[in-house]
Amino acid sequence: MRKSMILLIAVATGACEAPSANNLTTRSSESDALLNDANNALADTSTVAANATTAGEDLSNDRPGWTYSETKDEMRGSIGRSARIDALAAISLGFPYGESTPQLVLRQDPKYGFDIYLTANGQFLCRSYDDDTISVKFDNGPIEQWACADAESGSSDIVFVVRAESFLAKLRKAKRLIVEADMYEAGRQQMKFEVGGLKWGGASTSPAD
Repeated sequence: MRKSMILLIAVATGACEAPSANNLTTRSSESDALLNDANNALADTSTVAANATTAGEDLSNDRPGWTYSETKDEMRGSIGRSARIDALAAISLGFPYGESTPQLVLRQDPKYGFDIYLTANGQFLCRSYDDDTISVKFDNGPIEQWACADAESGSSDIVFVVRAESFLAKLRKAKRLIVEADMYEAGRQQMKFEVGGLKWGGASTSPAD
């Protein structure tokens, strides 16, 4: 009986003894490994968040570029081509037009040939017989007064650029274009376009592939 009691006390005493140095080292290593894993996971999360933020910024700065289209003229047996781009912001024209996003259009038409025009849901005040002009600025260049003309059909929501080939030569080298035109009951309206990357070989050629 006495021997049994002594044995139980010895076992209990052993259980209450401090852990050995080896055990402490092992547990410390395990803790360090867990801490490193946690730090790595946090770093990965931060990287993903940063990438997401960057991607979001890139998307917010992304602007729509030129769009190209082709139409077949069944009567003349030839193809008409166009390139168009939206303005960076809408213009406010008041009642009954409201806000409208202008477009700049290049057109190679089997009937009319090559031309460049602006279109918007409003009325451009430009008459060729009055020697009217629009103000144009390519990149950081000087402001130029460019002759304009109305549509032969009488449509007031379109204004044509006179000397389209010369305008195209400047357009192909530019990244940004600002056009200022008179609009009915809305005064001079500025229209800004990001025109870089235009794929148009010339006045009588199709968009490049």
